[in-house]
Amino acid sequence: YQVQYKSELAGAWGSRSVGELERGTIQPSRRDKFPIPVHHESRHLFPPPVPALSGPASLEIGEANAEDLAMNTTQHNTNELEILELLVQNQQLLASVIKSFEGQKPKSLEEKYLWCMAVRVNQGADGFILLRRESRLVASKLMLRPAIEASIYAKAALAKKKFYFEKVYAEWKNDLKLFEEDPAKKKQEELRFDQFQARFKRKHPGYPAEKTKHSNFTFDAATYAGSDFVNIYEYPYRLYCQWTHNTMRSVLGNLPPTDHIDSPIMCWCVLNVLDLLKGRSPAVISDLTQAKKRL
Repeated sequence: YQVQYKSELAGAWGSRSVGELERGTIQPSRRDKFPIPVHHESRHLFPPPVPALSGPASLEIGEANAEDLAMNTTQHNTNELEILELLVQNQQLLASVIKSFEGQKPKSLEEKYLWCMAVRVNQGADGFILLRRESRLVASKLMLRPAIEASIYAKAALAKKKFYFEKVYAEWKNDLKLFEEDPAKKKQEELRFDQFQARFKRKHPGYPAEKTKHSNFTFDAATYAGSDFVNIYEYPYRLYCQWTHNTMRSVLGNLPPTDHIDSPIMCWCVLNVLDLLKGRSPAVISDLTQAKKRL
């Protein structure tokens, strides 16, 4: 593994896209094209009632989820279907907006970063929908933390110009841990980053480029994004981190039940990034007021 920082795009975009973006246009490779999910076949969200599970297999669904699967007429399932319908509609809209990025040049660094976060939210929503339709409720929860995080970062990038370089620096500091047992290589990478920082300052004088250390980068990003995003960080984000970090509470099913809020939160992520993309993408995005009211 080798850390590469060739331009202001380092860290936020990765080395594969650097050359393409330095030329001024986004030209995704055939394999890594911005993902446009195929239309999913219409199917019932929940299959017929399943037998009670025991042992390791029961951890995938959990007792509460197994009961939900067997009660297809409950209000919970009705609400789930309604929210999933709303999520599918807006995820398809987001996918079409992302399609419009191809061959286009973002107007600014923060717009460039917003486009990347839109792709990540779209990927998360696409996977969430597939898993939810297959009643893989536990697995679907793993899609939520990255989507929430991308939503926070997207807003933070637009709210504070200093966020962009701070994000690059935070990722680089994390990568630098790869060289803890190779002091010479670590020193070399530190020098390369200093050179990158100097180039960034010359090329983008309007963007702060200081080596700011953050004890909790995501929380600080939420602070940049505003009070609503701090609230999102404090409860939903922290809660879904339990699933990502494999805490025993999540593995043993001892967390507060979230089945009823999973889909609304993913829908919020999609609507949030669509809102941010208004006027910041080649596509014209329709009014989202009714979708927000439904949510």
